Amino acid sequence: MHDDHFLFSWLHISDLHFGHGGAGWRADQKIMNNELLKDVQSRQFGPERPDAIFITGDIAFSGLEEEYELATHWIDELCATLHLPKHRVFMVPGNHDVDMRNDKNRNTQRMIASLHGGDSIDNSLVDTDDKSLITRRIENYIRFAQKYGPQDDLFWSSSLQARLGLEVRVAGLNTSLLCTRGGDREKLQVGTRQLGATIAVKSGVGVNEILIALTHHPLNWLAKRDRDLCAPMFQRFVDIHLFGHTHEAENVVTTCRGSSLLSINAGAAHMAEGSSRHRYNIAAVRFLEKEGALSLRVWPRVWSTKGFRFIVDNENIDDDHLIHADCPIATKLRPARIWLDRKKAACGETIRVQVSSLPRDSEFDVMLLGSMTGFGVCKLKTDRGGEGYCDFQVPYMNASGKFIKPGVFTVAAFCGGGRIEARLEIEAGPNENIVVRKHATQSQSDTNFAARYNLCVRWGFLDILYAAILFRDAPSVSFNGISSVFLQSHGDRSCSIMLAAESSRSPEHPWLPVRRTMPPLRTVRGTISFRLNRPLEREQLKAVAEGHSWKVQFMFLFAVELHLSHQLRAVTQLSADEIRVILGQPNVTR
Repeated sequence: MHDDHFLFSWLHISDLHFGHGGAGWRADQKIMNNELLKDVQSRQFGPERPDAIFITGDIAFSGLEEEYELATHWIDELCATLHLPKHRVFMVPGNHDVDMRNDKNRNTQRMIASLHGGDSIDNSLVDTDDKSLITRRIENYIRFAQKYGPQDDLFWSSSLQARLGLEVRVAGLNTSLLCTRGGDREKLQVGTRQLGATIAVKSGVGVNEILIALTHHPLNWLAKRDRDLCAPMFQRFVDIHLFGHTHEAENVVTTCRGSSLLSINAGAAHMAEGSSRHRYNIAAVRFLEKEGALSLRVWPRVWSTKGFRFIVDNENIDDDHLIHADCPIATKLRPARIWLDRKKAACGETIRVQVSSLPRDSEFDVMLLGSMTGFGVCKLKTDRGGEGYCDFQVPYMNASGKFIKPGVFTVAAFCGGGRIEARLEIEAGPNENIVVRKHATQSQSDTNFAARYNLCVRWGFLDILYAAILFRDAPSVSFNGISSVFLQSHGDRSCSIMLAAESSRSPEHPWLPVRRTMPPLRTVRGTISFRLNRPLEREQLKAVAEGHSWKVQFMFLFAVELHLSHQLRAVTQLSADEIRVILGQPNVTR
């Protein structure tokens, strides 16, 4: 594995201040936000696409609904630029996300005064009336945040699957619960209840996990009692702390009792009037294979008024020749492992695949990798400890429909964009030469669709190879793929399966998902190919050999102009005598 393999990455922005200032400053903010989008899209550094967006507060300026409408439009554009779904946007509120108009309520004033005076916020968070007063101050923010990542309470915690078995837990802490119009420093609280629900928990025994905590304020803005509570808990549990508020970007690593905490201030994405040091950063967790350690690489960006663009923020990089800063992460990664119960197997035989140190309670694809692409997919589920196994049947054919030749292949489990691998030597099977192909062609419909396919039957397997559909002179065709494939016996045995449609111009080329739309009023000519590899159960094969014939039926569904649809069916049957000839009178009981 290369040292620059990114296990998890993100875009970190803070202090956007939508709605701030007069008309001129708001126009400047629109320009800056558009330039940030361009910089993110055109960059030649960092991961191709971050896995998440972290926003650490002050999204609005006064916590007003119309300010969040502006923010929604821009964040949606950011998601589209990065090709990220909205649920991958994680945010916490800042002091500017509090709607201070609610502080005219005398009960709210008394509650805030008593909490600033030293009363514990934990009591207010469990008291229905007090919590309602607190929530009302940021209700516009909560409605806005619920369009994106987790926001089912005043604070939250969420787990994400990264690559190579790493699990990333993100904790969103709310440091803005007691913010007022000024003088908040060393008066803010988060409370023991909030800390216990977000950071002082562990996902599962043996799970590879890092914890990223999001706050708006740095910890030194908290009241002394909360600061004394947070500092050791962050040092013990949190790997990376992302925050904003002070408008100055910085990366700081603090070490205490053998544990280290990496704190990163994003700076302000849009500063107050009179300043132009707009900032953001992109970061990625890397696995250093030789050391067995994790490291965080940060690409800090800052606005240049001279160049009128975002550039490298050299103030936060130790080496002037680099465009990034590297910071160690204390947590060690125990890499995911995969192993097989044996190193050799023949086609059709079953091997057991086992894994460890993968994300817990998850499902992964296991595939046999050839020279071109993967084939023979099965599913593997992990338990609470990140371990699991599955039984994998070695296929007879590769993705191109050719019989597998003896050799060394790779068995891989795909996890979060990465994969772990084991080697398998495939030997020649005893029935590799039992094969026949039966051709069938059928053409139908006034739009000149045609279908043809080859039917291949082996001992224990039924395959349809290189089925092709040709469509000619259709004014407009939207090919939606193969609707279904049915295998059905004439006796009391029957089965039905769904086929994931795959296509290629030639069986020699890699298989691609079928979903193509042809422009209207244009002559259309094309070929769609697919392959089905279906093992027959022993009882099913026995029923066939004893006299039941099988019917293979394909149904192709085409949508054409004016939403008319045409169905095309191609059917072939194999008699019991044909089956016996094909199989060479096999002993079905063996």
